[in-house]
Amino acid sequence: MSNGERSEALRLRLIRAGVAPLFARRAALELAEHREDLEAAARASGLDAREAALWAERALGSEDDIVAAVAARPELLEWSRRWPRAAVALRSIAALSVLPLAPFAFCADRGAVIARWAVSTALAVLLTSGLLLSLNSLIAA
Repeated sequence: MSNGERSEALRLRLIRAGVAPLFARRAALELAEHREDLEAAARASGLDAREAALWAERALGSEDDIVAAVAARPELLEWSRRWPRAAVALRSIAALSVLPLAPFAFCADRGAVIARWAVSTALAVLLTSGLLLSLNSLIAA
């Protein structure tokens, strides 16, 4: 696996662990640069390319250890992972504020249907009100 592929895989694992995408990208890039520096130092000390890559991998630690260490730092997590109650509250507020607009968004291009609905609702309210008034007058008499 090339360093670019390894860096991208680490970035995706960090994001899945809850690390903010900006920090995940930065950590993956810095670790890739650090790995390259370690490999270059190992090659300068006389190791071949394969041995230098293995040595750099051992020096950095496993990908699981790196992901666990970065994900253990709360300041690097996404805000929704740091403050889950606030995230749930904001999602609920957003859903509740959008919910009343859903019928209008659905019916935006159906002006005639909305007009018919409004007229029929108004007529139903008038008819029901008239019936209630007449029943009240019968009861009062």
